[in-house]
Amino acid sequence: MKGRRAPPKRQSGGQKRPVTTTAIAQWEGTPKAHNIRLSRLLLATTSLAFVASGMAGVHAEIVIVPTVPGSLDGAPGADGGSPGADGQAATADAGNVIPNSDALNRATATGGDGGAGGNGVGDGNGGDGGHGGLATSTATTSIDLGAAEADATSNGGAGGNGVGSGNGGDGGLGGGAVATSLATNVDGGAVTSNAIASGGGGASVSLGGTEGKGTDATAKSSATSGGSGAATASSTATGGAGG
Repeated sequence: MKGRRAPPKRQSGGQKRPVTTTAIAQWEGTPKAHNIRLSRLLLATTSLAFVASGMAGVHAEIVIVPTVPGSLDGAPGADGGSPGADGQAATADAGNVIPNSDALNRATATGGDGGAGGNGVGDGNGGDGGHGGLATSTATTSIDLGAAEADATSNGGAGGNGVGSGNGGDGGLGGGAVATSLATNVDGGAVTSNAIASGGGGASVSLGGTEGKGTDATAKSSATSGGSGAATASSTATGGAGG
């Protein structure tokens, strides 16, 4: 679903009213209790951050986790019906935990995909697929003068496929996604805040296993302009599809 854009409004004191947009996508189903694993609470510490300087001297912090695509994916299960490993969680932060004076802060997090379950031996049962990793991104921009922008994007990892030659293993659950952006200025140009969250999809199965469920996505953005510039906040949240 997409959040509603709202124009800036003035209060009696001449201050702009914060523009806040919230979007929530609900879980598509209730997974079996034994499919809920704690590994999604793991945090990925590897990130990429750099400062870019434009023609007008505008600085930006861009944070991407992980730096190497696929590096947080879970390993596939070994033959003999071993389960696939869960994808690791990803957390990206630009300007929130460590504030800065950059006019643009952007954070992107992508949770690891779950590994596929191992094949059964002979008529043995196949392994369950691993669950996708949680993705959390936060971007905050707060400056005194000029245009300000904060962008946060989160993509939950996909569940791993359940496979097998006997009874198939269960498909893994998709990873959740949370994106939060906040942008403010005291005076100057336009203020823009964008948050996009996409839940990971559940995995498919073969030969009688239970399909994995898609998961929640939550996106929240806020933009505040203290001067004459427009304040625009946009949020998009998409729940993960089932297997």
